[in-house]
Amino acid sequence: VLSQLPVFLFCFVVLSLCVIYIFSFQSIIISDMMYLNYVVMRYRTCMDIVRDRKKYFVLIIAVIFLGLCSRKLGQFLPDFIRLYSGDTLWGLMVFFITGFILKKAQVLKVALFAALFSVFIETSQLYHSAWIDALRNTLIGGLVLGYGFLWSDIICYITGITFGVLIEKSMNKFLYYNKFLFLK
Repeated sequence: VLSQLPVFLFCFVVLSLCVIYIFSFQSIIISDMMYLNYVVMRYRTCMDIVRDRKKYFVLIIAVIFLGLCSRKLGQFLPDFIRLYSGDTLWGLMVFFITGFILKKAQVLKVALFAALFSVFIETSQLYHSAWIDALRNTLIGGLVLGYGFLWSDIICYITGITFGVLIEKSMNKFLYYNKFLFLK
């Protein structure tokens, strides 16, 4: 347990910074713009986004590629990244797949659903029987279902989902500012 303490502290710091970023996001936009009422109204409608499935498909494929590379080329990576990047990218992929499926859902609902799905998959690794272990021994079954339960995997999944939230909010912020600039 003590050997995983640095991992838990790192993930706690990352999650804390992400939460601070998310909650300060609205106040940053309001303080930066001149027309406060207009900005608040446009910001709220901007956060009710409709995701572009083509872009999300490309993101999903890119994350899968990075995850497979982190497994195949792991000997060239530092130990910390080699150990935790695959699970973090798996959480990010689940977030993007959830966003792909739930095209009009709010960002935090997508994140919550992705986190619940990830925790369900991880806790399902506590169950062992012949048929599910045979499924886990295949390449696809092993990549999707995993092999054994670890608390650090759940933390990595949550970290990946948090990165997904930050990526999506950054994309929305970029699109919002571009729309605002072109409206003048």
